[in-house]
Amino acid sequence: MEWSVDLQVYNEATEFVAFCAVRVTQVLLVANLVAVLVNPRIRLFGELSMICLFLIFFGSVGSLFYNLLIGTAWSSSA
Repeated sequence: MEWSVDLQVYNEATEFVAFCAVRVTQVLLVANLVAVLVNPRIRLFGELSMICLFLIFFGSVGSLFYNLLIGTAWSSSA
């Protein structure tokens, strides 16, 4: 029972963080696109966009491995 509660809380937290990271990345990418259209020499928030994309990727992979680990531990203990 403890595992399912912990897993549910973790899933909700990771979904919220992923949602926020996706929204921030979308805003940064749109701002970068507008800046490039206005002046092609300007590259705004390039590093921040890449950091957000890496966070989304590694968060997804980490969540997958965590769910597999907890799912296997929970099913083997039952």
